[in-house]
Amino acid sequence: MNEHIPTEEELTGLFSILYVEDDEAINFLYQRMLKTLGFQRVWGARDGEEGLQLFQQVQPDIVLSDIMMPKMDGLEMVRNIRQEDAEVPVIMATAFDEKNYLMRSIEIGVDRYIVKPIDRNQFNGAIHTICRNLYERREAEEYARRKIQARINQATAQTLSEVANLFPNPAIIFSGEGKITFINDAFTTMLETHDLRRLSQGDVQMNDLLVKRDGYLSSLQDLEPADYRRNRILIHKGRINTIYQVASHQIALGEEAQLHQVYTFTNITRLEYEKHKSQNLARLLQENFRTRVCSNTVAETSTQASPGAGTSSDTPAVSCTTLLSNAELAVLRRSHLSKTSATEYVDSLDDAIVDQMEELSDVDFELEEHLIHLSKAPSQEMLDSIAQDVSSYARAIRQLVDFNDLAFALEQLYEIVSALDIGSIKLDKFIVLMESVRQDLRDWRTMVFVTREAQDIHYLDSSLFSSCLQFQLDFSADSDVADEGGDLELF
Repeated sequence: MNEHIPTEEELTGLFSILYVEDDEAINFLYQRMLKTLGFQRVWGARDGEEGLQLFQQVQPDIVLSDIMMPKMDGLEMVRNIRQEDAEVPVIMATAFDEKNYLMRSIEIGVDRYIVKPIDRNQFNGAIHTICRNLYERREAEEYARRKIQARINQATAQTLSEVANLFPNPAIIFSGEGKITFINDAFTTMLETHDLRRLSQGDVQMNDLLVKRDGYLSSLQDLEPADYRRNRILIHKGRINTIYQVASHQIALGEEAQLHQVYTFTNITRLEYEKHKSQNLARLLQENFRTRVCSNTVAETSTQASPGAGTSSDTPAVSCTTLLSNAELAVLRRSHLSKTSATEYVDSLDDAIVDQMEELSDVDFELEEHLIHLSKAPSQEMLDSIAQDVSSYARAIRQLVDFNDLAFALEQLYEIVSALDIGSIKLDKFIVLMESVRQDLRDWRTMVFVTREAQDIHYLDSSLFSSCLQFQLDFSADSDVADEGGDLELF
């Protein structure tokens, strides 16, 4: 367990909070107040219905809400939240004349109850008490996880500690009778705490925790030594499925050299995602080649026609639209053979340009907020705002000569997004793809201009350009490529 006792400001910095209040002025004021207390992640909602949707989306650590609100009051919102999460701390704020709601709030599991007008000291005290309790609860859970691990490892701790050092990835060892004899540190983070507890107590088997889906193993006993590529499993944790490559081998332990089965797990979720993007890119280029051949055929037909002859009604019209221009293909073909480190590159730039690159954090924040709002309340206005965010990124990056490729790709992405109609797109796919672009842009900006850790300033170019091409594949009005492969299902 962590021996350091965090200060009140350090405590609030560890957690996120959702504030639900229909009065916009109060909502704005208290969001600022929460940030001054140290919260790094604060989300605001204007009524219970919006608050419930935002809770389901962002999964905050703490909920602070008014009671009397339109659409759905605070208590009804909390009742719905409790059906999904019985443990998240909830603080209710209300006026003196709403004390009749006190008993109902206790029944549905409200943790704290503060009265308006809110006293600043009372408010701060309630927040810090909740954070302290939440911190101690999580410390207790971590302690419980450690006890489970210690109990499982007790019999062969000395021998298996050496094995743990050999396997930095999650590892589990079974005896010949199928009993768990060891798990390493990494394995304890692979599963939900309650699943780990049930597994250690024998209430479930490891195979019971595998997500059953075509293309993935439903049992560890189904491993195929001759084809390791098929040895993949899905593990559900934190509302997300993670893909692991599984390897297995036997070791002899103890004085009697009893055979034990060792399973190790390598997280390949990112690799699978990149492979999926590459496959879509290959489909895009294949279709582009087909349409270019078709376009050349049309050109040859035109040159063979008589100069004065009109188009024959018996000649079928050929319509071929090219998905990629010559400029786009040039960008795709281009490779940066000489690597430049971020430190060397940024030191060569004007301070004003570096400042503008760092200010892109505001654009990233707005893009993230717009994607959240789009998922909650789809609208053409929000879609147009996202297009403008992409355009802002493109304009800023266009100042960097070395990143004209990236600026070009973002300009093309802006053209596609700005032409979309909110009523005719697959919203879930749009949000997933745009979030991928946003995260790549954030990582690029951070690694190159903030931490300057990147050894190659162009390390993310191919991923970003691939994401932009994926948009063209799925959302361009000119694209007629069928989505044969489907999306990688991680949610």
